[in-house]
Amino acid sequence: MTQLERDELRRVRKTFELAGAFVYRTSQHRKPMHSAPEPGIPDLIVLMPAGRGAVFFEGKVAGNRLRPDQELFERRATRAGVPYVVGGNDEAVAYLKKRRA
Repeated sequence: MTQLERDELRRVRKTFELAGAFVYRTSQHRKPMHSAPEPGIPDLIVLMPAGRGAVFFEGKVAGNRLRPDQELFERRATRAGVPYVVGGNDEAVAYLKKRRA
């Protein structure tokens, strides 16, 4: 993960937290590596307030694409009825606006 992606994920996290959500980061960039999550797990798990469910969020900056293991997780999450959002803060804001509508 690049510094640009880390900075964008911080903004995303703050956006969701300001909306009252609990946000859990799954990407563990520390040693030992055996503490890393399964391949394909999204960067953030967001628990929305007031019984509005959860959303998986995969941080990507412009030009970056999902890896095959991330695409598989996205398909599985979608089939399970759990929203999966890819992108940066703009996508987080759009998701929140859509959910409030």
